[in-house]
Amino acid sequence: MATNTKTGYPAATGYPPAPGYPPPSQGAYPGYPNAPNGYPYSAPPPTYYNNGNYPAGSYDSGSYSLVRRLVIAMTAALVMMSVFFFLVLLILHPREPVFHVDTFTVSNFTIIDSRLNADWDLSFKISNPNTKFDLNFEDIDVLVFYARNLLSTVSMHPLLLQRKNETSVHGKLLTRDDFVGKDMEEDRKSGDLVVGVRIRMTVRFENGGATSRDQKLTAICENLKLNFDGNTGNGKLAPGLSVCTLYEV
Repeated sequence: MATNTKTGYPAATGYPPAPGYPPPSQGAYPGYPNAPNGYPYSAPPPTYYNNGNYPAGSYDSGSYSLVRRLVIAMTAALVMMSVFFFLVLLILHPREPVFHVDTFTVSNFTIIDSRLNADWDLSFKISNPNTKFDLNFEDIDVLVFYARNLLSTVSMHPLLLQRKNETSVHGKLLTRDDFVGKDMEEDRKSGDLVVGVRIRMTVRFENGGATSRDQKLTAICENLKLNFDGNTGNGKLAPGLSVCTLYEV
């Protein structure tokens, strides 16, 4: 029996193989190559790392960049057009439209128990004094007042008024069972009635492809005297030019 020179004890010897089993290999286990470092097991396979090389999805940075450039270009073009039209406005000095009441009549005017019924018929003229701009009118509302009391209102169709041109707008308004005070009844008995008309609208100045911002305007036509025919319920506007004052709201 061999002796260990360092410890003085007998060197360990292997056990004999069990019956039916092959003797152990001196290197790696069966089926594995001998490891170069002297261990019976070979080194594990290297760990797999994915460096982010995923397949391309639906997101395309090139398309996003193209869309961003288009948006920037469209925004710049819009700003340039706005600045250009602003300069045109400064140079050409656009003028506001002119309003005046052309005809104004009332029929079936009755006040019973402080309740008013009346049919109003109104025509007003709009003039465009500009030589370089067309006027686009939208959201046109006509209102009839007695003092501060609203008697009737009606909406008109949009219209385009070309430069150095004018047009007449006609509307019918109704008042049904509106409560009114004694003052209106007394005025009617005197033979005439003073009312007011307001015309509210949205206006744009247009020159070719250039368009100004929307402007909210109100034409106020005051002191419109309606002369009644005796004791009938019919009256019409007294003679004279009824020019309206224009305000921006």
